[in-house]
Amino acid sequence: MKGNEMLYYVTGFRPSDYEDMAEKPAGIWARIRWHFKKIRYKTKLKRMDEVWRMMGGSCFGLFPPSFYETHTEEEIQRITDETMARLRKMVEEPDQRTAEKKE
Repeated sequence: MKGNEMLYYVTGFRPSDYEDMAEKPAGIWARIRWHFKKIRYKTKLKRMDEVWRMMGGSCFGLFPPSFYETHTEEEIQRITDETMARLRKMVEEPDQRTAEKKE
């Protein structure tokens, strides 16, 4: 069983359960059901992240699994690029300071 499959197995999270959450329904009972689904969805995303951290995922993963479930591929790529640029800048700054001290 692969990592994401195991997370789905442990948390019971199935994205197909929440496909109809894009817009709020009209009736009062349907809206109440919709809010319960939304709460359950957020709870399962939190549980998925907890399992990921418990399994040591925070060491090498850039973002938790819930990030990939709640963002589009374009957003993921853009945010990843921005994050990597900030990390590269942080890595290069000490090198520049060290070079200035040697001169």
